[in-house]
Amino acid sequence: MILKLFESDNEVRAKSYIPHIDVVKEAMGYKSSSALDRESQNWIISNDGAKVRVFGVVRTGRNERLHELDCETLDEALDFIINFDYQFPPDSKATKNAGKQKVAVLDTAPDLLKNHTSSAFLGELAEQGFYKYTSTEKLVSVQQSFAETGNLFSEETGRLFMMDAEELGEDGIGPFIEEVKPFFTRLGLSLILEDHTSDEGYSFRLNGKRYKCWSEDQAEESGIRTIVALGKGINQVLEAAGSDERMYGLYAGGNDGFAVFLTKEQFRTIRATDELEESEKPAELTLKNLR
Repeated sequence: MILKLFESDNEVRAKSYIPHIDVVKEAMGYKSSSALDRESQNWIISNDGAKVRVFGVVRTGRNERLHELDCETLDEALDFIINFDYQFPPDSKATKNAGKQKVAVLDTAPDLLKNHTSSAFLGELAEQGFYKYTSTEKLVSVQQSFAETGNLFSEETGRLFMMDAEELGEDGIGPFIEEVKPFFTRLGLSLILEDHTSDEGYSFRLNGKRYKCWSEDQAEESGIRTIVALGKGINQVLEAAGSDERMYGLYAGGNDGFAVFLTKEQFRTIRATDELEESEKPAELTLKNLR
């Protein structure tokens, strides 16, 4: 979806284009035919303070259809446009090009969030790439979740992973490594784990480097000490690869803890905001923070 918004006073004009190959080429600066005029639609979002109304004419070739919708919020209106069900005749150009969409579609949804969120905090995070692992279909609902519940992190962000201190202390880090491998694959990185445990304590080797978690006399803190060593190992892998991402903890140290992957810039932004309670902010994985 290629979505352009033009805002003035109480009206937002949105023009969105069908993401077939000619449109993508034109959006990327290539010269092509007038596909943008043939298969596009214009939407107007009117906000009078009481309700948000969406109306527009959708053109598919020579056919035109009028669509209208009353919404509670601007986000709901934008969600309607983004997820609009485009149906074309079987012989239309859009249908013929449906199988040729391997060309990257220009996706401006993060900019949409940045420019039209009621929260400057979320806009700043969007600009910093916080939503880069969130599917386009989930972007609006993820933002709404923060507005309604104050919950910034969810599985839909692609940055949150369960990190149970008790399980890590008793079972080791193997299951956690398997859980985060898809995230590392997305970054173009591999995690190779050699696990080792004994009656004297627990240690592991990650990507060839050994990390000691705890010894026999530290068994009472086996969970949080394993988390600290795990965070150190994961972050050293990321740093060695030149990645900006780092692993932090959210509610970490207990059985309901999570690992959160953020860039250093995103971490600083979240730590500095007044829009989150301190207990809802991620922290560095140190013994002091986990105790």
